[in-house]
Amino acid sequence: MKKLFLMLFAIAGTFAMAQVTFNPGLRTGVNFAKLSKGSNNIIYGSSWYNSSPVTSDYTIKTKADFYAGFQANIRFSKLYALQPEINYSRQGAEINYKENGQNKTTNFNVSYVGMGLVNKFYMDRFNVNIAPFLDIQLDSNKDVDVPFDFGIQLGAGYDITDNIGVEARFKRGIIPIISEDANHNNVVISAGAYFTFPVGK
Repeated sequence: MKKLFLMLFAIAGTFAMAQVTFNPGLRTGVNFAKLSKGSNNIIYGSSWYNSSPVTSDYTIKTKADFYAGFQANIRFSKLYALQPEINYSRQGAEINYKENGQNKTTNFNVSYVGMGLVNKFYMDRFNVNIAPFLDIQLDSNKDVDVPFDFGIQLGAGYDITDNIGVEARFKRGIIPIISEDANHNNVVISAGAYFTFPVGK
């Protein structure tokens, strides 16, 4: 029993001496968003096109938009930090299709408020990160089957200074937001910057 108490005391002392820092901040940047091709070449939905609700002659292209949010970097050691985030993200895609023999374009615009729990692994000022995310749809100009998204994001960042950094991430939803025989998922590549405000140890 005495040895157990000594071991617990040593562990507690180790955590007490660890220089845990808490740095809240802001993040913002550009999204390059699209939909995955899906399981076949069909998108359904009367709100997607001017006339025919079904087409197999279309292409999905990337659409640029933006994201912005709050982050709370909890740095446990030189090598690891846990970073909860709340973000607003505008996504979607550009859809090119043919209607009555003519080339047409329509934009799919969708916005989310999302939460992520980012695990950041540091090598000096460089970091790699991985996180699950959950996005709740706020608005969309087209019909979607699922008003939320869940998936994994991977990324990398670099701390230019102690309070300013740049990052890039790849985000892929695992829930088809358009599911009726199509199975289209959100796919987003983002690039931006983050700004932190030291609070203390």
